[in-house]
Amino acid sequence: MRRRSLIPFFACGAVSTAVTLATVSWLLHDERHPPAHRVITMAMNAGEDPAGGPTSWDTIQESQFRNYAQKQGWADVAFVMRTFVGSDTEKYVAAQIAGAGPDIVIASREQLAFFDDQGLIEPLDGYLEQWSDYQDGQLDLEVLDACRGRGGEVLGLPVYENAPGVFAVRRDWLDKLGRAPPRTFDEARDYWRACTFEDPDGNGRRDTYGYELTMDSDGGHLYSLAPFLFAVRAPWYRRDEERGYVAAFNTPAAARVLEFIRDCYREGLFGDDVMVRPPGSATYRFFARRRSGMTGPVFADWYRSVAEQNGMIDRVQVVPFLWPDDQARRTDTYGACTYLTRLRCMMKASRDKQLSWRYFEYFFSREWMGRSFDHHSQPYLRGDHLGHFGLYSTETPWRPLRRDVSTRQRIDPKLARQVEQVDPYVIRVPLMASWPRASSAICEVIVDFYNDRYPTAAEALDEAERRFDAILRGP
Repeated sequence: MRRRSLIPFFACGAVSTAVTLATVSWLLHDERHPPAHRVITMAMNAGEDPAGGPTSWDTIQESQFRNYAQKQGWADVAFVMRTFVGSDTEKYVAAQIAGAGPDIVIASREQLAFFDDQGLIEPLDGYLEQWSDYQDGQLDLEVLDACRGRGGEVLGLPVYENAPGVFAVRRDWLDKLGRAPPRTFDEARDYWRACTFEDPDGNGRRDTYGYELTMDSDGGHLYSLAPFLFAVRAPWYRRDEERGYVAAFNTPAAARVLEFIRDCYREGLFGDDVMVRPPGSATYRFFARRRSGMTGPVFADWYRSVAEQNGMIDRVQVVPFLWPDDQARRTDTYGACTYLTRLRCMMKASRDKQLSWRYFEYFFSREWMGRSFDHHSQPYLRGDHLGHFGLYSTETPWRPLRRDVSTRQRIDPKLARQVEQVDPYVIRVPLMASWPRASSAICEVIVDFYNDRYPTAAEALDEAERRFDAILRGP
């Protein structure tokens, strides 16, 4: 029997990954008599060619969709899901040439960039306005607003929004070092020094360090830097009604963050090999390598699962807030990042847009979303480590798009209480197609600043903003 391949689930992943296979047909009757209409959904998140047939979870989906379709009277509709490998452009072009171009695409923020830049996405505003569930206020408008593009149009719908980003700290190291969890940047730096120079793992070697981050200049460092910049309320960009996207990271507070990170880097608090580590998730590395004392951002949606799979659940704890300083803590001035799951987008080349919209009505219905969240064997695969174990991990969606969907999956009540404190401080950044290119340009400048190629943080941020604007506005 052919071995099935498990596809890693990325940190900002969602229900879409659970339904990703080579070909899955959701048919309402015998395949020998295909229905007159079909909607092809193209999953854009496969890094390899999946093998094998449908899983038990796919069988559940087929059954649930049949029941829903029968209630709606959709007796002549089929949904077909296909996964393509290769670059985003190759996937889309190959599908079109084969006569199987997608009506709907499941895409990450980065993959969304290609489609939005090419003007291939059908805005969903008009369809939403005609949908009774939207009219009745069943959708979370804050989550929906984060799905808007440069013109303010809704580009796609996510299953849910991740929990706000928090920090994870080695509780066993805190105990050994006789320290309380850090509350401010300065307290964190003192703890990172102890992790780096006081041998918290007790093996007699200097092989530990304070904070796990990545210096990947292809945009990865900005993910590590995000919780610090958001903490001083300097998200990367914002949308202005008149000027479109504008940089929001060039502030005096952001300059102080860069100086703080540079000084910690000079002290070796991120590890001696931080500049040469291969690209990858710093937060997953924190749990897997067990060499650093703290990391962020981590999200409650997957924190416990990854900690358990790496044997770290009893050695770590969440730090909800890391305030820039005591004044910020006293004045309650803070910010936190969050991310959307993969978006389902309708393509302008869809053969039948009204029919395609039925897919959205089905997939984002209360019946479907409620059942998918309540199903305790749902195969969420989070990152390389869980995938290597070949295990399914049930995780609670933090903030579903639908307001009337409750998540009955279990979550650690203490963890939930800690993270709920951060919810009011979330800063939502709208979708921006050019962000992958812009983030790489910004990242290159910031890492150059750490290596003394810019005299001051302010000058580095000025150059980063200039490059940001050049990418958005063109030459």
